[in-house]
Amino acid sequence: MSTELQSQIREYIATTKWATLAYVRDDGAPMLRVMGSFALAPTSFDLYFSSDKAAAKVAQIERHPKVSFYFQHEGHTFADYRNVSIVGEAHRVSSGPDRDEAISLLRGKSPHFKELAETNQLHTTAIFKIATAEINGLDYTRPVGPDRVISLVCGAA
Repeated sequence: MSTELQSQIREYIATTKWATLAYVRDDGAPMLRVMGSFALAPTSFDLYFSSDKAAAKVAQIERHPKVSFYFQHEGHTFADYRNVSIVGEAHRVSSGPDRDEAISLLRGKSPHFKELAETNQLHTTAIFKIATAEINGLDYTRPVGPDRVISLVCGAA
């Protein structure tokens, strides 16, 4: 993946206010949740996100860790339509350097997460890290043809 494309994808994700998390319920039904607390790891396309520990999605993701995150900005016209999604396995981050990094990044992205951190309420929060396996997207600002489609397989992105 070119450095330019990496930068464009990182910038698009960083400037997305709300994203959609897709996961699977225990009965196999797909579920979608709007998320505001998410941030890319600084040296990969792995993604941190958080949720209230009591939310049903936390236990469901732990049992069915393959998830997708979909990023789309508001106000696009057809001519400038773009989106990005990542697919990977999500695992809880409970301690260590990944948790410290996640807390730092999520504080900078999400006012709600920042408030939880500042009021010592992170014990009520589950933090996940998605090991990104795929990046997909569309970019209608590019000429018609295969260059509009982004489809990348990531080992370590």
